[in-house]
Order: sequence, then C-alpha cells, then structure tokens
Amino acid sequence: MHEDVYAVKDLTMNLLHQTPMTLVVRGKVDSERYSDSGPSVRYTAVRAAQHSFAEHNESLLKQLTAYGEQVDGNTNA
Repeated sequence: MHEDVYAVKDLTMNLLHQTPMTLVVRGKVDSERYSDSGPSVRYTAVRAAQHSFAEHNESLLKQLTAYGEQVDGNTNA
C-alpha cells in the first residue's frame, strides 16, 4: 500500500464518486472579483454526510403534508 500511493488514491476517489452524499453549500458574492458577467460567487461546502434516502423521503413527506394542510386551511376560509 505504501509503494503504490496512486492506486490507493484512485481507489479512494472511485469509492467517493460512487457514494451518495448530502452537501450543505454556502455561496458568497466576492465583491473584489468581477468579470464581464458580473461579480463572482464563491461556494464553500460547509458540511458533508452520507446521504440517507429514508431520512430524505421522511423530510419530503413532512413538507408535503404541511403544504397540504396549508392548502386545506386556505380553502375553508
């Protein structure tokens, strides 16, 4: 393993590219760097975690349920 560092790096990168991840990304306008299309935006990954499809589905169901309750509440008024 110590002799073939590139093989270990390639194996690690392949595993990371195949692993679903949840990223929290923060964007910030960089006022010092401008181009013809406007100011540049700097993106920073704040948090990374392995993606859980079950937790994501639960979150979506809660949001849809809350949205349905809001729509039902507005039609009864």
